[in-house]
Amino acid sequence: CYTAGKETEGFEINREEFINNIVEAQEKMIEGYNLIMMADAADAANFIEDSCDGCSCSYTWYTKSGSYDGIEPGEADEQGNVPVEDMTDSFSFGSAGSCDYTAGDEETGYYCDGTCSEGTSQDDVNAEIDAVREEGEGMIEEGYADYIEAITYFSGCTAAWAIEFPFEQKLSYYYNEYQGNDVRHPYYS
Repeated sequence: CYTAGKETEGFEINREEFINNIVEAQEKMIEGYNLIMMADAADAANFIEDSCDGCSCSYTWYTKSGSYDGIEPGEADEQGNVPVEDMTDSFSFGSAGSCDYTAGDEETGYYCDGTCSEGTSQDDVNAEIDAVREEGEGMIEEGYADYIEAITYFSGCTAAWAIEFPFEQKLSYYYNEYQGNDVRHPYYS
């Protein structure tokens, strides 16, 4: 439990470490849910199509970008409760392609300059969005597991002190009025 490694007299529970672990777990879950909200907004957005024609290549690519209403962790209180705060943020998925271009002039001659790159397809963009959603789901699962572990670990600090006393014994007491004449003692059976 949270007493290990704390340099105090006795076995005081290290509440500060427990609070830190609980706060980190909650923040991870909130940030994970924010990623899911971003992926949902990106899924709903329309593809942006763009293209270029170069002297040796021609490409069409797709991207998605925009803004979304998300959440972020607020400042934790001294009990370890992390509030959820609303925020607006932006997203951008996919990458633009590029084409080479004709350079030079009549005197020096024309030539292709620059580089060609394809950019992203619609499937590429969807795969990027799905990867962000999966990352968010993973963060929620990991944060939840960390949260449960911290609570279980903290509960172990006191649960280990449980006394297991079998209450099956019967207590009997013998009493008589012959004090001093007949020395008899109470007994247990």
